[in-house]
Amino acid sequence: MRKLKYKYIKVLPTPGELAEIDVKYVPDLINNRKYYQFTAIDCASRWRYSKIYDNFDNGSTINFLNVLIKIANFKIRAIKTDNRSNFTNRYTGYLKSSIL
Repeated sequence: MRKLKYKYIKVLPTPGELAEIDVKYVPDLINNRKYYQFTAIDCASRWRYSKIYDNFDNGSTINFLNVLIKIANFKIRAIKTDNRSNFTNRYTGYLKSSIL
């Protein structure tokens, strides 16, 4: 039997089509306080935006997203996250993200 070969055409993404957001803690304490770095990277252009916060809560996440949307020079259509509790209610919310 002969093996079929496929030629895949890769469609280049456009800026804003998908942005990845991640949060990491700053490893060293600064003035005995812990800090968190929020980073967003556009998958097409590799444009990135980072901001440091002193807490890791929903308020910081909402602030980061609002600033990101305002300063990006393109419309962000989709966001990919690691499903941490500040991005979703899947594990901690009162309205669980499940199919009823």
